[in-house]
Amino acid sequence: MKLKENQFLCFLDFDGCLNSVDYFKHRRNKEDDRWEKDIDPRTIEWLNEFLGEDGLVVVSSTWRFSHTKEELQTILEARGFTGKIIGCTDDLKVSCRGLEIKKWIINNISNIDFNRYVIFDDDSDFLLAQREHFFQTDNWFGVSPNIFYKAKRFLNKLK
Repeated sequence: MKLKENQFLCFLDFDGCLNSVDYFKHRRNKEDDRWEKDIDPRTIEWLNEFLGEDGLVVVSSTWRFSHTKEELQTILEARGFTGKIIGCTDDLKVSCRGLEIKKWIINNISNIDFNRYVIFDDDSDFLLAQREHFFQTDNWFGVSPNIFYKAKRFLNKLK
């Protein structure tokens, strides 16, 4: 895959990023058991703004084990997502999500020096070489506009 000049990848976790303890306690409709109701629509608004026209999503969430890429796209679209999921990381049966992301980049990006990506996750099992790309969320509140702002500033430095 060859990305356009300004495009970037967003490796995205769901639980602790697109939803949160706060969302489940205070805003989620507890009677609704559809998957999309587990996604906080506020975070989708912020994600859409962050991605703009240049960002593409690769799902690194454990949701990839129970849903196809197409199903995940549909779930997020039901909450207002306007972006595009282009893939999911493989399950390497290791406890380091960073290795799964590294493998995805090696197998899918033709540019060997590719570095225009960010990682949003509430866990921290990533490689030392990925530390600049990693933006840790708080599972109590999930991803926030401030985290997206920091990630956008990081990407702008890479131009």
